[in-house]
Amino acid sequence: MNLQAELVVAAEAELGEGPVWDEANNRLLWVDILKGHVHATTPDGNDRIIWRAPDTVGCIAPMADGRWLVAERDRLVAVTDWSTREELVRLPIDEDVRTNDGKLDPAGRMLVGTMAFDAEPNRGQLFSWDGEQLRILLEPVTISNGLGWSLDSQTMYYIDTPTQQVDAYDYDIGTGAIANRRTLINVDPSDGSPDGMCVDEHGDLWVALWGGRAVRHYTNAGTDQGTVAIDASNVSCCTWSNQRLWITTARIDSDQSLGDGGIWVVS
Repeated sequence: MNLQAELVVAAEAELGEGPVWDEANNRLLWVDILKGHVHATTPDGNDRIIWRAPDTVGCIAPMADGRWLVAERDRLVAVTDWSTREELVRLPIDEDVRTNDGKLDPAGRMLVGTMAFDAEPNRGQLFSWDGEQLRILLEPVTISNGLGWSLDSQTMYYIDTPTQQVDAYDYDIGTGAIANRRTLINVDPSDGSPDGMCVDEHGDLWVALWGGRAVRHYTNAGTDQGTVAIDASNVSCCTWSNQRLWITTARIDSDQSLGDGGIWVVS
């Protein structure tokens, strides 16, 4: 089934990414990576910046104690009421490398990827942090991007954008270890490049296509189920909440039309 997204707010984000639904406050939280901003967008289109990081911010995630975990350029911090921050762990990365996409796994570990600012090949990694131990799950990668898990938590889905693939790994939810990499989806470059993604309540994958003006819907077997068309050049990520698909986009490397850098939704 093919769908059409609607623009909720023309946020003019330089690099909108990492949408997460804030259930307690009935709003979408998302990041503008290069500006280091965390935004809050309400369903009626009211948008405001609620956090300014000292540098870039790759992604955010809710913590069990009510705080929010924020991946700044080279570290993970815990933010209380979007007013105070506590450093949790620093990532062993170079100054020309930054955090990018990341998510909590079903057990509550934070997985966060990195990439060089100039996207130099093989400078990135995928880290896992369980609250005590930081470890590297994958290296080298180039643009560590979309993450997701199967409904039974036994499979992790992962995107390193320049590979044009969505890969699957066996996932040990008890230890956070990965094994048995295989390619689940190949994306034709003419359709764009796979960026962020999410997994819906049925276990299907929704993959944002940078340069493709779309989000592509796949089954967990990798079968194409249709496209969500978006009037923005660079589609970066998406998330489902309350039967709505929320979509982030970016103004960089675009013609900077009204929808580029905006927040889009499919109801």
